[in-house]
Amino acid sequence: MSINEIRIGQYRFSKNLGNGSFGKVKMAFHDLTGHKVAIKILNKKKIRQYGVFEKVKRELKILRRFNNPHTIKLFEFIDT
Repeated sequence: MSINEIRIGQYRFSKNLGNGSFGKVKMAFHDLTGHKVAIKILNKKKIRQYGVFEKVKRELKILRRFNNPHTIKLFEFIDT
């Protein structure tokens, strides 16, 4: 592990995949499985500022229900 390596939970972060209005998406690797994943990082301050907390909650609820090999899958939600 390098000194500048960013980690949250069991994930090692890599390159930036994209940016949006309320956060960014980064590539990461799961320590135990080695799987490559995309992690969406949301800015809580902006979410509160623009009053979209309910929309974020709804997005999480919808993502938890997805179970199809051709769509994105929510593996874990981490609140820091």
